[in-house]
Amino acid sequence: MEKKNTILLTVIAVATLLVAVVGATFAYFTATSSTDNNASTTGTVNTATVAKVKLTTADTGKSSTTIYPGTMNYASMSVVASKEGTDSANYTLTYTVNGTVTLGSEFTAGDVYYTVYRTKTQVSSPVACDPVSTKADPNGTQYSQSCNITALTSASAEEVVSRTAVEGTSATISIPSQSLTTESGTTYYYYLVVEYENTGSDQNDDQNKTITAELSGVTVDNTAQAA
Repeated sequence: MEKKNTILLTVIAVATLLVAVVGATFAYFTATSSTDNNASTTGTVNTATVAKVKLTTADTGKSSTTIYPGTMNYASMSVVASKEGTDSANYTLTYTVNGTVTLGSEFTAGDVYYTVYRTKTQVSSPVACDPVSTKADPNGTQYSQSCNITALTSASAEEVVSRTAVEGTSATISIPSQSLTTESGTTYYYYLVVEYENTGSDQNDDQNKTITAELSGVTVDNTAQAA
């Protein structure tokens, strides 16, 4: 009888351990984040005149996000070159796009990644997120979010900065060798997309932290008269 009791207790202990492990390894927060999910400041328009050429940039401002596992957000900026006055010559401008990704504090339970895309057509909603989802669990309600960039990738977006992890609490965005000519009348649209990964494990240590994305403008590197 004692041997049977020992076996029974062992089975119960293993079963209890499995329940504890499974309950703790779902990816999600087990309490809701306490602040608004998205908040953006007002965008600005900047103009620089270089060698009879006007370079105009317009952005959406800073975009701050309180995250859930799976959350994505973005900041965007347009860049267009035009001639000043009645000069018949055409000009080509080479410039660097600048921006930042800033974390409210260092993330430890999951990584933050950023990617920068460029298109020739404006995408009104480059990031689409479903409402925050909930799931009952013995350890508490689990919260996560599912997002996609289907609208952006469908617009023939070109990756100018590939998916990169933020190290520490910030990342500086610098994209050199961007070029526009006044002859084509092309406008480039840049989209800085940030994402907080869903790891498949407990991510409560990152709960209520924030991510701020910003494309802050351009630096003109060179101007040349078109042939």
